[in-house]
Amino acid sequence: MTDDVIWRIIGETNVIQGKAAFAEELKSMTEYKVSGLHFDQIITHGSTGSANGTILMQSGRQYGFCDVYLFTSAGKKARLKEITSYLIPLPSSSS
Repeated sequence: MTDDVIWRIIGETNVIQGKAAFAEELKSMTEYKVSGLHFDQIITHGSTGSANGTILMQSGRQYGFCDVYLFTSAGKKARLKEITSYLIPLPSSSS
C-alpha cells in the first residue's frame, strides 16, 4: 500500500489516512472474531477492484460487505491507494 493510503468506512465519521493509522485501525478490530467469510464477487478492471460477500462472526451475527479498491496503476506491482468499505448487518436467520 502507499504511505498515504486512505480508508473510508461508510457510516464512520473519520477517514483513516496513512499506513500507521491503517495498522492501528486493524489492531483495534481484534476483538471482533470472524468464523467465516464468503465472497460473492471479486471484480477487477484497470486500477480498480472490488469484492463483496458475507462475514459470519463467532457471535452468530452476519454482515454483508463490499470493499472498493483503487490502486496506483493496473500493473502487477501496483500498490493499494484507497479503500472504501461498506458493512451492513444482516437479519438473523433464526428470526
